[in-house]
Amino acid sequence: MSNHLLIDNWTLQSAGELMEGGLQGDSASELVVGPDLSGFSYRECSCDVVHASALFQTLNHVVFADEVFVDDGGVGAWQWCEALSPLTSEHLVVAKPFQQIRHEWLPARERFTEELCVCAEMRELHARNVAQYRATQESEDPYFSQLIWGGAGMLARAHVLNLPYVAHPLRESWFTRVDALFGQRSAQTRLREFVTEQRIKVLNRVDTGGYLVRLNLPPVAALVVQEAHTSADLMRVALQLRAEYNALRKWLGEFQQALDAEDTKDILKREKLLQSVAHHIDACCSAFPVGDTTIQIGLSWLKVAAKGGSPGNSLLNQFGVRAMLNRLILAPTGKSVLRKLCKLFGEEHSRLGINFERDYLAKDSMRAAKPK
Repeated sequence: MSNHLLIDNWTLQSAGELMEGGLQGDSASELVVGPDLSGFSYRECSCDVVHASALFQTLNHVVFADEVFVDDGGVGAWQWCEALSPLTSEHLVVAKPFQQIRHEWLPARERFTEELCVCAEMRELHARNVAQYRATQESEDPYFSQLIWGGAGMLARAHVLNLPYVAHPLRESWFTRVDALFGQRSAQTRLREFVTEQRIKVLNRVDTGGYLVRLNLPPVAALVVQEAHTSADLMRVALQLRAEYNALRKWLGEFQQALDAEDTKDILKREKLLQSVAHHIDACCSAFPVGDTTIQIGLSWLKVAAKGGSPGNSLLNQFGVRAMLNRLILAPTGKSVLRKLCKLFGEEHSRLGINFERDYLAKDSMRAAKPK
């Protein structure tokens, strides 16, 4: 497989709830554990922020994945959403009958459950959940079961199929804390890390206070939101970007094949292209003094690269995959994009919109420290 991912039906459900229902001001729960691993608790977080994060994931998949796989047993959670109908009509989301191969992934699920339950209290609750579910088809703590048992099941599916897995934001948050992102290396993960690193480099150059870095929205989401006129436009714009970024998506597929085959020569070749882009961004940054807030970040910003660095590399970065990567790195970020998203849902100046902007900005700093 070239450029395929496994994702949660839960992610599409959350994205659909935002696209159809807009901002609601509700709360969600995030799993946290104490520093001594003596117990766990739930911390309240913004459901709108969770839904927005799921939407941003979905838009990114539309642009960069050849196909995304979901479990066919859960598609009813999101297929009601008309805004998501292009995902099936364009064959971007493919439902797989994972229950037919459950004998293959069930043993792995139990192992991953052990990894996700990091304290005795979690292990005990999971055991009670399993026992009660087998007896009554209901769990003592359904949400805990959804996060941990369900998450372990998806990790197991990804392990058996040898597929990169992108978890729902609430699962991903926990997986990251406990270093439980198992599975093969993903070309899309490498792309995200690279683009984020370069965006932070640029934003630190022009904003010494660090505000823009804290509000570093995913670039695809920023580009889609910027171009959309209504919330109904979001998927249409994402599909347009999918066509525009066809060459980069193909490159990612080839990169993934190289990673799957452990083809060191091909991997280094693609890393060399990334480093060409990084050198170009370095040249651009060097043309401006640190903290120069008068410059306008955008594609025209790249023209200053001729003032430093390699003119040949500068020319290469104006075309093809390199140019697409530069566009992602210099995608708009900051409060204006969140404000535009609120406007799309009719909440630009409302209490809901203001709270959403505040909560999104605060979400990273509110995360608990990773357990040791």
